[in-house]
Amino acid sequence: MIYIKANDIQFSYENQSENILENIFFEITNKSRIGLIGNNGCGKSTIIDLIKQKLKPLSGNFYFKKDLEIGVVDQEIKFNDQETISEFLWKFNPQLSELHYKMQNLELFTQSQILEILDQYEILGGYRSENKISEIIQRFGFTEDFINQKICNLSGGEKTKIALCKILLEETKFLLLDEPTNHLDLESIKWLENFLKTSNIPFLVVSHDREFLDNCVTEIWELNKKKLRRYSGNYSLYKREKDEELSLKIHQYEVHNKKIKKLKRAMIARKNRALEHQGQTGKEGYAPIYESVTNFSKTAMKKAKNLETRINKELEKEESQKPFIEKIRKIKVEDSGLKAKFILKVNGLHKSFGNRTILKGLTFDLKYEDKICLTGINGSGKTTLLKIISEKIKDFDGNIIWSPQVKIGYYSQEFENIDFDKTIIDEVANQDNELQTKARTILGCFNIRKDEVFKTIKNLSIGERSKVALSKIILAENNVLILDEPTNHLDISSMEALEEALENFKGPIIFVSHDRYFQNKIANRFLKLENGTFDS
Repeated sequence: MIYIKANDIQFSYENQSENILENIFFEITNKSRIGLIGNNGCGKSTIIDLIKQKLKPLSGNFYFKKDLEIGVVDQEIKFNDQETISEFLWKFNPQLSELHYKMQNLELFTQSQILEILDQYEILGGYRSENKISEIIQRFGFTEDFINQKICNLSGGEKTKIALCKILLEETKFLLLDEPTNHLDLESIKWLENFLKTSNIPFLVVSHDREFLDNCVTEIWELNKKKLRRYSGNYSLYKREKDEELSLKIHQYEVHNKKIKKLKRAMIARKNRALEHQGQTGKEGYAPIYESVTNFSKTAMKKAKNLETRINKELEKEESQKPFIEKIRKIKVEDSGLKAKFILKVNGLHKSFGNRTILKGLTFDLKYEDKICLTGINGSGKTTLLKIISEKIKDFDGNIIWSPQVKIGYYSQEFENIDFDKTIIDEVANQDNELQTKARTILGCFNIRKDEVFKTIKNLSIGERSKVALSKIILAENNVLILDEPTNHLDISSMEALEEALENFKGPIIFVSHDRYFQNKIANRFLKLENGTFDS
């Protein structure tokens, strides 16, 4: 059954001279499990907003199944933090929500009003809705008491679950999820994967998490250069098919190129034969055509001209079919010269915020060859630990001893080290003209190219700011890297560039990431924080 259909959609924003989307066709059915991928800024969020009908296409049209309820989980889920979870969930039915509030506060009403409230509550299915809410929150692993607390006390993963609870209460027929894993810990990501795999609700998810896409989608939509291409299967199957497509195109291009070279040799040979027949010495290349020639030479020259015409047509065909091979840009990381075996020793680290203990007696070391991934649920203290060892937090108990050779590059989710009023190039190159070429090379690896480097940072998206911060750290030639969620908001090609840079980095790294593909690519050691200590 078709839920949504797009026919030849074109779209551009008012301040843009060019379309961001062209000739977009697709169908979403009751069986769809779609992963939408593409570089930052290519138009993925625009497609989401067109499906939500927040935007209208410039041309083309959409079909939506009658009474189709679309549930949306945005990148930043908007809540009233002072609401309780219960109050938020009951908003699935505004009329019942008001009655439920009154049911919780019957002491505020007269006897006759109470009878009317009770009567209306039953007629509108209030008791059935209570049972429904109870069943759904239990399905999501929550207790009855849990829903009475305020939303401000929830983790990112819990907020995502609550948003999905409300969507199920609304009996949504189709889900739109825009980068839902960005603020989730690993346990929550796995839970979401399982939910999407076992639910019978079709969905479209925008994500750069390759393992997440492998585990829950059956179709990949790739948005690139204003066009949408659809591939059957998960991300790994898509990647394999893309690689095979490119190999085939390169092979066809090479075969065609050989054909043209053969035709050129035949053309030159015919022209030279014509000239030789006139008693002139032909030279390799384009020989002049003389009017006073023999019939033989005229015929040979005519055939040569016909070949030349054919060659020109083949050259035009070759240019139109030339495969696009994206220039592989690699971030070259210089050897910083750090040779010390002892890099960092942490002993008895203890940190509390008020009465809440975050870290309890942590002891560990960091060696030259270490690439440590810190894991643990949200709120376990990973970011606090990184801030302490990078000397951003100085109020703690215990000992931290760094090697005197160390120069730390620290990447923060809050972009603490970035001046938002500067341009990209000035911030990354630190206004040093001699560093601008290298800065442009690194930025280019993160798909920030040409005049884009002159954008002011305060006008950038979160993904673009992440790329600026990472480029600045790489250019600074630090010899120790401390990275807090560096892959959040990066597109896949930028993540691959970062992965290669970190694999080539000659020095220790300690990082937090919930991207399993990234973890397994970079880390050679894992430390899991649980209840303030490392889980053994």
